[in-house]
Amino acid sequence: MISLKNPILSFLSFFLFFTSNLMAQDFFKTEDFHFALGANYTSLSQKRGIITNKGYLVLPLYSINLFNPDLVLAGSSLYFKQKLSDSQALRFRFQSNATGDHPLYYTTEKEEERIRREKTSELSFYYEISSEENSHLRIQYSKDLKAHKGAYVELYTHLSLFDLYTKNSKRLAQLGIFASIGGGDKKHNEYLYGGNFDSFQESNYQIGIAILSPDVIDQFWPTLKITKFGLLGEAKSGSYVDETDGISLEILLAKKLF
Repeated sequence: MISLKNPILSFLSFFLFFTSNLMAQDFFKTEDFHFALGANYTSLSQKRGIITNKGYLVLPLYSINLFNPDLVLAGSSLYFKQKLSDSQALRFRFQSNATGDHPLYYTTEKEEERIRREKTSELSFYYEISSEENSHLRIQYSKDLKAHKGAYVELYTHLSLFDLYTKNSKRLAQLGIFASIGGGDKKHNEYLYGGNFDSFQESNYQIGIAILSPDVIDQFWPTLKITKFGLLGEAKSGSYVDETDGISLEILLAKKLF
């Protein structure tokens, strides 16, 4: 059993950081307005251990730095990063479309082949500790805002191994391995997996290989990711579950235009 009291207090602390920064005179600068365009390939779509669409997708991608390098609008999500020190940071993400099982288009799988959930939005908070070599530990707390009002907690760790490619002293490709384990409360798990759950339960895991571009793209977004994922405990027998594990490939390509 995991208490959600501390994450809620952390949310309050984060918003104090966020609002105090908004009031600072130098928070917004015209030179920090940037626009990037790219594409994202996924071999399948999965959310927290459950496959939401088994067909591959190639999607256009854009990101906008909103006059601050740490305030980013990407697709239907808004991100904000607050550095606490050289090794610690708080992150915020608001997803206006957090459902994950309504793809923009269908390839090898048809719309009616699996459960499609009620669309919802989600607010997430992350506490992150990083090393100079770019290894990092991230704790996530997510709260649903519309469909079920449930919560999800995840522990994610990434170990950087070595640089694959550098140019002009910039690390453009760095190989690493990662692992995560997560779980949700009763409302979250019933919405995502289906069935009946008792209180908080561990629900999913991930392990895999990732390539980061730490001097070009924030470590939050790997440029290549191969993930072995699966369900844990009662989530395996959820009524919305078709597969209990799988492997996915994700590739991110992006270029700053200005």
